[in-house]
Amino acid sequence: MFTNTLRDFLGDVQMYAEDDPIHTRVNEVFRAALYDIANTRSKIGQTFDSSEIYIVAHSEGTVVSWKSLTMAALEAVPPAWLDEIKGVVTLGSPIDKHRAFWGAQNFPADPLPADRKTKIPWWNFWDYSDPVAYSLDAIFPAPGAA
Repeated sequence: MFTNTLRDFLGDVQMYAEDDPIHTRVNEVFRAALYDIANTRSKIGQTFDSSEIYIVAHSEGTVVSWKSLTMAALEAVPPAWLDEIKGVVTLGSPIDKHRAFWGAQNFPADPLPADRKTKIPWWNFWDYSDPVAYSLDAIFPAPGAA
């Protein structure tokens, strides 16, 4: 059972972290969903007063959303949906573990140059008893923290 869990789950995590084509394809699917939000709004026939997007992600989804948002912010012309994102909530995020296992080059703490920082409020929740996900303060210190 434990061997199957390691192979089936951690294998997917390793493939995302180490295989560039898989990494790129997963991020493309996430970004395609963001590009499709306007289309989805029209499909449900709802009129919205504003275009606000809030992302809620869990576990490996937190890594995918963080990497996708970072890559979008680094583009010469960031996608229009990036300005619509008003908040990100992560639950049980292993971003710090990705950085520990696969290095700061692939999972940097602060990948954006000062002039390219888009401030998106981010709330991260974790359980002290979770062996994988914990506080991200070590790699993303709060503004003004020493």
